[in-house]
Amino acid sequence: MTLNLPDLEAGDVVFFADESWVSRVIRWFTTHKGESETVYSHCGQMINPYLVGQQNSRVSLDQIGEVIRGRSKRTRMEIWRYDLTLGQQSKIHDHWMKAEGAPYGVLKIVAHILDGLLGKFGRKERVFFRRLFVTHWHTCSGRVGLAMSEAFNRPKPFAMLAGRESPDDIHDFVLASDRWKKVWDSGAIER
Repeated sequence: MTLNLPDLEAGDVVFFADESWVSRVIRWFTTHKGESETVYSHCGQMINPYLVGQQNSRVSLDQIGEVIRGRSKRTRMEIWRYDLTLGQQSKIHDHWMKAEGAPYGVLKIVAHILDGLLGKFGRKERVFFRRLFVTHWHTCSGRVGLAMSEAFNRPKPFAMLAGRESPDDIHDFVLASDRWKKVWDSGAIER
């Protein structure tokens, strides 16, 4: 399998979508009343041109080519870039290197589910429970938010406090911003 990837950079955000039952549950809980259906249920971040940091059961640093080859044809991926300085890229790299091996934030998932239920019933406040569950264990999107917060030296890199984002929140933010550019798209999911 030949990959036609562009030159990737530290800080590029990688979004994943598939048709697994876990992905469908995540998408259901992160799609709120009045919002179009969520597409992406997982995200990671490039820490250099070859390694992507991901928060699965633990933070792992994986070869991007192997991650893409390991996904089924039923997976869609996009990679988005914000033009970062070398200093910002270095902060993102350092964040992920320090986090390697950190456990997944199970309490954060509970908070995402409860906020998702609030969103289903039309409540405007979508991060109520995520504000209550402040831990050093994070979800995939929370980890990306924290790395970007360190790079930008600001608490809200994606319009909400870092560590409380869902993959859909980050994807919605980059879509609406003229500062973020899509650099790669795997194409539609085969059904």
